[in-house]
Amino acid sequence: MLLNLGGASGGMLPLAFDLRSYPRRAHLYGIKYSVLYFTWKVCPYKARKGLFFMSMIVARMQKMKAENLVGIGNHNQRKTKNHSNPDIDTSLSKLNYDLVDRTQNYKTDIENFINENKSTTRAVRKDAVLVNEWIISSDKDFFDNLTESEIENFFERSKDYFAEKFGEKNIRYATVHLDESTPHMHMGIVPFDKDNKLSAKRVFNPTSSS
Repeated sequence: MLLNLGGASGGMLPLAFDLRSYPRRAHLYGIKYSVLYFTWKVCPYKARKGLFFMSMIVARMQKMKAENLVGIGNHNQRKTKNHSNPDIDTSLSKLNYDLVDRTQNYKTDIENFINENKSTTRAVRKDAVLVNEWIISSDKDFFDNLTESEIENFFERSKDYFAEKFGEKNIRYATVHLDESTPHMHMGIVPFDKDNKLSAKRVFNPTSSS
């Protein structure tokens, strides 16, 4: 798939999607529209500079149940001293920042948010998906050609797109990591539908992402 950058450069940007993390074909639909939005917003930076570039913009989704939230919270907030990921440079962890910081304890705070806002009195199933975490990134060359403010703007606009589609209050965290080999953002969305019913299956489907 090619997207015209416009401007004097007249470059074309190929888009690619990493499907290995997606158990359902429906996820591709949502990723497709998200990536098109990100590309359209970021490309003007390149067009103004007259640069020709080829990069992938990647949006991957992971389903998080209650049992996953403590671990992902520790990882995102760098609460542990020893990391299994060798790409993490702890000397750079101070550069990480939050675009949305509504929780200090992922499991407790997200469960409380769900219980306080769900429209039914029925208890949440123990195996329910409580958060759909999106990882937004691109390749290293893409970010190397952006300024610090443009990188922040890229992640901010990415977050704003999801807020518009799925509700700003449902984004419980959005953390940008600059201490790994490639900048990326972890963004957690509680899958409340328009009736405030918890359903990852209904919220993240082809219709909702078009």
